[in-house]
Amino acid sequence: MYRMKIVHIVRTSRGGMLSHVKILLSWLVENGHDVSLIGDFDNDTRNWFQRKGIKVYDIVFNNDSNIFSLLGSAAKIASILKKERPELVHMHGYIASIVGRLACIVNRLQPTVVTIHNYMPDNHVVKKFFVVMEKVLSRWTSVYIAVADALKAYVINQVGIHESKILTIYNGIPYREYEAGVYGQSVPKYVKRVISIARLIPQKGVEYFIRVADDILNMRDNVEFLILGDGPQRDHLESLIKELNRADRIKLLGHRDDVNALLDSSDVFVLPSFSEGMPVSIIEAMRAGKPIVATDVGGIPEEVTDGVNGLLVKPGDAEGLKRAILRFLDDPQYARRCGEKGFELYCNKFSAEKMCLKTQDVYMQLKKANKHKGVKNILCI
Repeated sequence: MYRMKIVHIVRTSRGGMLSHVKILLSWLVENGHDVSLIGDFDNDTRNWFQRKGIKVYDIVFNNDSNIFSLLGSAAKIASILKKERPELVHMHGYIASIVGRLACIVNRLQPTVVTIHNYMPDNHVVKKFFVVMEKVLSRWTSVYIAVADALKAYVINQVGIHESKILTIYNGIPYREYEAGVYGQSVPKYVKRVISIARLIPQKGVEYFIRVADDILNMRDNVEFLILGDGPQRDHLESLIKELNRADRIKLLGHRDDVNALLDSSDVFVLPSFSEGMPVSIIEAMRAGKPIVATDVGGIPEEVTDGVNGLLVKPGDAEGLKRAILRFLDDPQYARRCGEKGFELYCNKFSAEKMCLKTQDVYMQLKKANKHKGVKNILCI
């Protein structure tokens, strides 16, 4: 296999995008590629990448549509690219892909890859700015990768990117061994546990999930709700739980290193989002063999087939969410069958090996096409 020199660019990242980048970059290094990373990371994240043999450059760029701020960030990245002289630059997210491609233009670097992980912001002005920039910079983009077919269709329809220039590569996560954890060891057998993993922001729907949990607890006294994740809504949500007098049954656990153990000890996984790309947390739940209750938005229907490996509800439908959760709590055999189907789907469709191999195939074809000056028509994989 040809060894490539690759630079990845990602803004301050959390959740599924960060998991995606960690999995992909560590796999690339393990398979002999020279990988550098440009972004804004906390100490733990930076150290994690460095331990994997990845060179990390710290660049702070604002997550906004201020053109002067973006140009300043692009200039800093351009100086790094001039030093590194990579064979390929791969960018993740809208802000990182704008400043990254501006830096590539300065250095006349191709090929370039942009991965679309999420939808554009709801703010009309910001969204319009992103659309205009994407239309302009698409000329300097060799390939777009969407992590879901829904995102692929969105970029084609909203931005006008030609379908020949974009392909879907699903998120994937590695297989794992069983991991013990304090919650997994301590949960009483008679307690049913419902778990959600989400960043604590309005679009994830955690507030109405808490209200649904409170409603269920009025009907069942043997259920516990765990919410993993952090974010700007945490104080508000903690106050809501106290107001409902449910601190003993609805627990905000923040960021956890024992996610797998917590999933293993749970009975149902819930993701009540109003907007999603291709959530990695659902793939983690499938890998753990758990039945899933999720909203019918974004790429989620590509992960969850209603009635097969989980149940889909409309976003914001509190009654529908409650019915779906109770269906699994009250019918353990049905829950087990859905969990088994989910694990099969994970193995066949959402493994890290599949994601990384497909991405490497794109790199190799771009390298070959660039050698022959034809980077615009490589999507034959």
